[in-house]
Amino acid sequence: MSAFFVGPQTINAAATLILMAEGPRSTDEMDKLGQSLWLMNAMAIEASYANADASDYLNTICRYRFEHVEGANFVAILKAANCLLYQCHEGNVPEMSLFKKLDDIADRYADQTETAAYEAAPWGLCGCPAIVNRRAANAL
Repeated sequence: MSAFFVGPQTINAAATLILMAEGPRSTDEMDKLGQSLWLMNAMAIEASYANADASDYLNTICRYRFEHVEGANFVAILKAANCLLYQCHEGNVPEMSLFKKLDDIADRYADQTETAAYEAAPWGLCGCPAIVNRRAANAL
Protein backbone atom coordinates (compact mmCIF):
# COMPACT_ATOMS: atom_id res chain seq x y z
CA MET A 1 0.00 0.00 0.00
CA SER A 2 1.16 3.54 -0.56
CA ALA A 3 0.24 6.87 0.95
CA PHE A 4 0.26 10.47 -0.20
CA PHE A 5 0.12 13.79 1.62
CA VAL A 6 -3.47 14.95 1.23
CA GLY A 7 -4.46 18.54 0.56
CA PRO A 8 -5.90 20.98 3.07
CA GLN A 9 -9.46 20.51 1.75
CA THR A 10 -9.26 16.82 2.68
CA ILE A 11 -8.13 17.78 6.17
CA ASN A 12 -10.94 20.36 6.37
CA ALA A 13 -13.45 17.67 5.39
CA ALA A 14 -12.17 15.15 7.94
CA ALA A 15 -12.20 17.80 10.67
CA THR A 16 -15.72 18.77 9.60
CA LEU A 17 -16.90 15.18 9.94
CA ILE A 18 -15.51 15.06 13.48
CA LEU A 19 -17.09 18.44 14.23
CA MET A 20 -20.46 17.20 12.99
CA ALA A 21 -20.23 14.13 15.22
CA GLU A 22 -18.90 15.75 18.36
CA GLY A 23 -20.32 19.25 18.31
CA PRO A 24 -18.91 22.74 18.59
CA ARG A 25 -15.25 23.52 19.04
CA SER A 26 -13.32 26.76 19.08
CA THR A 27 -11.41 27.93 16.03
CA ASP A 28 -8.16 27.16 17.83
CA GLU A 29 -9.35 23.62 18.62
CA MET A 30 -10.31 23.09 14.97
CA ASP A 31 -6.88 24.29 13.85
CA LYS A 32 -5.21 21.86 16.26
CA LEU A 33 -7.50 19.01 15.18
CA GLY A 34 -6.63 19.60 11.54
CA GLN A 35 -2.92 19.79 12.35
CA SER A 36 -3.18 16.49 14.22
CA LEU A 37 -4.99 14.85 11.31
CA TRP A 38 -2.34 16.09 8.88
CA LEU A 39 0.48 14.95 11.18
CA MET A 40 -1.15 11.53 11.27
CA ASN A 41 -1.03 11.56 7.46
CA ALA A 42 2.67 12.52 7.48
CA MET A 43 3.43 9.73 9.94
CA ALA A 44 1.76 7.22 7.62
CA ILE A 45 3.88 8.46 4.72
CA GLU A 46 6.99 8.04 6.85
CA ALA A 47 5.91 4.46 7.66
CA SER A 48 5.21 3.75 4.00
CA TYR A 49 8.42 5.04 2.42
CA ALA A 50 11.93 4.31 3.68
CA ASN A 51 13.29 7.73 2.70
CA ALA A 52 10.32 9.76 4.01
CA ASP A 53 10.48 11.84 7.17
CA ALA A 54 7.29 13.17 8.76
CA SER A 55 9.19 16.24 9.95
CA ASP A 56 9.52 17.32 6.30
CA TYR A 57 5.83 18.24 6.45
CA LEU A 58 5.89 20.17 9.73
CA ASN A 59 6.04 23.66 8.19
CA THR A 60 2.93 22.95 6.12
CA ILE A 61 1.14 21.29 9.04
CA CYS A 62 1.90 24.13 11.46
CA ARG A 63 0.53 26.72 9.03
CA TYR A 64 -2.79 24.88 8.70
CA ARG A 65 -5.90 26.83 9.64
CA PHE A 66 -9.30 25.19 9.50
CA GLU A 67 -11.66 26.42 6.81
CA HIS A 68 -15.28 25.36 6.47
CA VAL A 69 -15.82 23.18 3.44
CA GLU A 70 -18.14 25.04 1.11
CA GLY A 71 -19.82 23.57 -1.92
CA ALA A 72 -19.57 19.96 -0.77
CA ASN A 73 -22.43 17.79 0.36
CA PHE A 74 -22.22 15.32 3.21
CA VAL A 75 -21.20 12.34 1.07
CA ALA A 76 -18.33 14.34 -0.47
CA ILE A 77 -17.14 15.20 3.04
CA LEU A 78 -17.46 11.55 4.05
CA LYS A 79 -15.54 10.36 0.99
CA ALA A 80 -12.76 12.88 1.67
CA ALA A 81 -12.53 11.64 5.27
CA ASN A 82 -12.33 8.07 3.96
CA CYS A 83 -9.56 9.19 1.60
CA LEU A 84 -7.60 10.49 4.57
CA LEU A 85 -8.18 7.26 6.48
CA TYR A 86 -6.94 5.27 3.48
CA GLN A 87 -3.81 7.43 3.21
CA CYS A 88 -3.17 6.92 6.94
CA HIS A 89 -3.42 3.14 6.90
CA GLU A 90 0.33 2.60 7.30
CA GLY A 91 2.58 1.64 10.20
CA ASN A 92 1.01 2.06 13.63
CA VAL A 93 -1.14 5.03 12.58
CA PRO A 94 -4.36 2.93 12.55
CA GLU A 95 -3.73 2.22 16.23
CA MET A 96 -3.77 5.94 17.12
CA SER A 97 -6.81 7.23 18.98
CA LEU A 98 -7.45 10.01 16.43
CA PHE A 99 -7.43 7.51 13.57
CA LYS A 100 -9.82 5.26 15.49
CA LYS A 101 -12.10 8.21 16.27
CA LEU A 102 -12.33 9.28 12.62
CA ASP A 103 -12.74 5.69 11.49
CA ASP A 104 -15.55 5.09 14.01
CA ILE A 105 -17.35 8.24 12.87
CA ALA A 106 -16.98 7.33 9.19
CA ASP A 107 -18.23 3.79 9.93
CA ARG A 108 -21.50 5.25 11.21
CA TYR A 109 -22.24 6.28 7.63
CA ALA A 110 -21.01 3.15 5.83
CA ASP A 111 -24.38 2.81 4.12
CA GLN A 112 -23.70 6.13 2.36
CA THR A 113 -20.63 4.64 0.65
CA GLU A 114 -22.90 2.43 -1.46
CA THR A 115 -24.70 5.33 -3.13
CA ALA A 116 -24.33 6.91 -6.55
CA ALA A 117 -23.62 10.26 -4.86
CA TYR A 118 -20.67 8.75 -2.99
CA GLU A 119 -19.34 7.15 -6.15
CA ALA A 120 -19.57 10.50 -7.96
CA ALA A 121 -17.87 12.46 -5.16
CA PRO A 122 -14.20 13.31 -5.68
CA TRP A 123 -11.55 11.32 -3.81
CA GLY A 124 -10.25 13.64 -1.10
CA LEU A 125 -12.04 16.60 -2.69
CA CYS A 126 -9.22 16.58 -5.25
CA GLY A 127 -9.97 18.34 -8.50
CA CYS A 128 -13.39 19.55 -7.43
CA PRO A 129 -13.77 23.14 -8.69
CA ALA A 130 -17.01 23.66 -6.75
CA ILE A 131 -15.15 23.28 -3.45
CA VAL A 132 -14.04 26.72 -2.43
CA ASN A 133 -11.53 27.64 0.21
CA ARG A 134 -12.69 31.09 1.37
CA ARG A 135 -9.24 32.17 2.52
CA ALA A 136 -7.65 31.25 -0.82
CA ALA A 137 -10.49 32.86 -2.78
CA ASN A 138 -10.18 36.08 -0.77
CA ALA A 139 -6.45 36.20 -1.53
CA LEU A 140 -7.10 36.40 -5.28
